[in-house]
Amino acid sequence: MTNAEWNQAELEQQEQSMMTYTDYIADKCHKALRLVEGGEIVLAVASVRHDATDDKLVSHTKQFVLMDINKKMYRVTVEAA
Repeated sequence: MTNAEWNQAELEQQEQSMMTYTDYIADKCHKALRLVEGGEIVLAVASVRHDATDDKLVSHTKQFVLMDINKKMYRVTVEAA
């Protein structure tokens, strides 16, 4: 393994071990929008989706879709910057 490959592997490991709050933030946003669901603007809010492949978490990104009263769909994404 070259020094560059070693450094890249160390960086990836550090990024994976860093705590992110995407679950918490997505949950709070989702719950807030569910409170106004069926009201003046928000017609429906779908469940939160996780970025997973073959039952393995690919990233910490979370998404959910909502629909306004005009039946326009919106995708809300929470991801670490």
